[in-house]
Amino acid sequence: YIYQNELKTQVIIVSGYAEFSYAQKAIQYNVLGYCLKPVEYDELTSLLLKAVRNLESASFVISDSDFLEAIESNQTDMISHYLEANDFLYDTYYLASSISESPLPLADSLSLCTGTSQYGYLSSKPFNASDFEAFLENPSILGIGIYPIPVSLNDLHNSFYRCLAMGYHYFINPDTKICTTYHDFHSLPYTDQISDAVNFTAKDKLCSLLEQLKDKEYQQLFSIHSAQQLYNMIISNARLIPNSQDYYIHHYRQLTHEYESFQAMLESLIQMLNASPQAEETQEPVNISNSYFLKT
Repeated sequence: YIYQNELKTQVIIVSGYAEFSYAQKAIQYNVLGYCLKPVEYDELTSLLLKAVRNLESASFVISDSDFLEAIESNQTDMISHYLEANDFLYDTYYLASSISESPLPLADSLSLCTGTSQYGYLSSKPFNASDFEAFLENPSILGIGIYPIPVSLNDLHNSFYRCLAMGYHYFINPDTKICTTYHDFHSLPYTDQISDAVNFTAKDKLCSLLEQLKDKEYQQLFSIHSAQQLYNMIISNARLIPNSQDYYIHHYRQLTHEYESFQAMLESLIQMLNASPQAEETQEPVNISNSYFLKT
């Protein structure tokens, strides 16, 4: 798999089998070394040092997937190396995203495929809504996100994924294809009240709060990321929704596949809560998993 996908992984095989055919096969797959047990310390040390040199080699090319992994893990050195290799190293960057079948031909920008029909863009110049107007009539372009402020390499980690979430704003408002704002989940209306209602299994209170979120004024403050967090926070309490693990949402695409809009998601949550057996409201918070805060 590593050989076929041209991954950067350096492979050293440690085996108790002194079969020539195994070693021969390993060589065909560009394995760095084939060590027989018991392993000689000097031999293994030499191979490990060679692996390090290979990885640090200036000729080593960082792929798009490596770059995305570097952003995910906030490895600024690798991010810089990739951008420099693409003649795209600047002090600050402007970000945009699109949910589209193919990348948008944006001038003076670096485009990255970040998932199925999902693209991110970096530029040293500001993106404007007018840059995307020519693409809006294309039905294969579902949404566009334009991050409102320039970001440094140190801020790229959080800002990039927020920008990707902004591209899904059509899920929040089907009438809007371009999104230029992002609100953090914890700054949204009723967040604390909803969290308390979930933790204390207050189903009636929770349904009332979800009904209030149907108001368009409140909905516009959500992103698809905060919508996913809201959904998973509620279904994580099995006292509220039995077999809740069957409904867990792991990524944005899954959410847009399950529900055509944020409004539909809210209505479904209310229906699930009303259909579940009446849970006794607890005086102490329920110990539920907080995994819904993880970025996807």
